[in-house]
Amino acid sequence: MQIKVLDDENQELESSFLSSINFIEEGRAAGKVLVHCKAGVSRSATIVLAYLIWKKRWTLSTAY
Repeated sequence: MQIKVLDDENQELESSFLSSINFIEEGRAAGKVLVHCKAGVSRSATIVLAYLIWKKRWTLSTAY
């Protein structure tokens, strides 16, 4: 899966959360998944945090 967004810390990601969460779930069910950013602006960390908050029902602090 590829989320095409600008390399900008203010880029909106929330609209990609549900599809990203579903993608991570499918990858985990298949045995592996890799989440990464091309430019390292913490977008991948944001997606993983959203996943943990949704899947584990963790607070942002716990997920972080």
